[in-house]
Parts: sequence; C-alpha cells; structure tokens
Amino acid sequence: MPIGVYPSNDVFPRGPINRCKTTYRSAQGRDKGRGPTAATAVQAALAGARAEIAKAVTKVQTLPCPNFGGCDNPCVRGRVVRVGKGIDRKSPVKKAGVWECEAWGFESFEIHCRCPK
Repeated sequence: MPIGVYPSNDVFPRGPINRCKTTYRSAQGRDKGRGPTAATAVQAALAGARAEIAKAVTKVQTLPCPNFGGCDNPCVRGRVVRVGKGIDRKSPVKKAGVWECEAWGFESFEIHCRCPK
C-alpha cells in the first residue's frame, strides 16, 4: 500500500494462487478521518478503515484456486478461514482547526485449495 494514500485497500501477497495447497493472504485497508473534535476524527478514521478492510476481504474470498496447481485434475476450492485480524490508529492531530486521524487494519486468511481424489 502506498504510504499517504487514503482511502486504500489491498491483498498481500499480490497475485493469483499458484499451487494447489493451503495459502495465506492478508486483506489490508487504511483511511483518514476528519472532524471538529478528536473523538469524531477517530471514529471516522476507524469506520473508514473497517470499510476498506471489508472491500479487501471480498477480494480475498473470491480468489480462485488454480486450474492445475500440481494436480492431474483441476484444483478444488475448500474453505476460507480467518486466522487473525486487527486495527490500529495514530493519535489525532489538530491541523488548521480540524482534527485528523489515520487508521489501518488487516484480516488474515487461510485459503484451502486441494487436489481432488
């Protein structure tokens, strides 16, 4: 994610799933909030970051398994399991009479692709 670009969301590592095995991906999002008070700036930043994380989670959940990632037959998609999540923020700062706050977070997933039997 480029630093200083708000709002943004992405999936790491980037690129398609190449092998027919359990793979890990992280959905990340960030946003900046502004408001007349520090509390409203924090609430806006956290809400925006959660929305961006949700967009990245949708990308992770729709990643396809490879057609032939080491199998004789097409790979079979199994379950997607969330294995971690978190959200954090900077302290709000007053700039030109308006409070600003930055927030970012992630959700990590295990994507199960397997060779059919």
